[in-house]
Amino acid sequence: MRLLKTINANVKSYIIADGFYYVGYSVVNAFLSILITSKITGGRLDMVGYAISYYMFVRALTEIPISRWTKKFSLLTKRNIIAYSYIFYGVLIFLLGHSTQLWHIFFIQTLVGLLDAMAYPIKWTIFTKIVDKGNEELEWGLEDIASTLLPAIFTALAGIVSSRFGLEYAFLLFAILLVVSGLTFFLIKQNGKLNLETVLSTNQKETLKNIVGVFKENKIQFQISGGLAAIIYGAERPLYDIDIEVYKKDIPKVRELFRKNISKDFYHFLEKFFIENQDLVKTKVYLAGESYAGKYIPAIAKYILEMKKY
Repeated sequence: MRLLKTINANVKSYIIADGFYYVGYSVVNAFLSILITSKITGGRLDMVGYAISYYMFVRALTEIPISRWTKKFSLLTKRNIIAYSYIFYGVLIFLLGHSTQLWHIFFIQTLVGLLDAMAYPIKWTIFTKIVDKGNEELEWGLEDIASTLLPAIFTALAGIVSSRFGLEYAFLLFAILLVVSGLTFFLIKQNGKLNLETVLSTNQKETLKNIVGVFKENKIQFQISGGLAAIIYGAERPLYDIDIEVYKKDIPKVRELFRKNISKDFYHFLEKFFIENQDLVKTKVYLAGESYAGKYIPAIAKYILEMKKY
């Protein structure tokens, strides 16, 4: 119990939700083979392999294109996508248990493949954001235990339910658990008690304020990611920098904007410096830097020369 106190509430919700998801995802295929061979008109054992293989192809071929679309969404929107996907997933599994024709199976496998292709990548995006820094092994370990132990328990339970009440009731059980998984994802929330005054240093607050101001002024869409996003969603971790994402199409515009702003700020610094140090007005100015300075030092030098002041 003492270990659980070190885990934030969002990680706990995620682990529970993902455990219930894996019950439906990893166990249902075993019962699908029974369904096809015993309940489906024209169902044969080879059709089980075709149906499962078909689902995997649908998922594999659509995962990258869909993830390119979902990457632009905020963490909260991604959470909602997962939640609604798994609720719908549960409905599909319930319908799967009542299928009578092979085309029913393949149609549902198409939808399930698309749902997994959409939800699976962003699911791990969320977990990596909310996991606590320094507590990764424990939290990843608990996630793995939940996604292994819950399927083990409910596989046995589904076998009992199927033998006593019928195969469709086993699918009903899987459907309920997937709906519960989706609903549990809604428990992942932003940290409503977060106080940026205590999280950010004075320099970080000023930097964030200036950057956000530039983005809003130039109507550039952005979202906060990295360490600050993780803290917003309850993770306990030190904050070393602030990561902000923009659309790929806006990157050249952002690059140019910040070159201008850095140059302007440095120029104003020089102005104030020489006003306060009149004896240095005729001193030559040399600019030097390393690493990424190779990007902004030329821009600063160009701006100063354009102003023709020094």
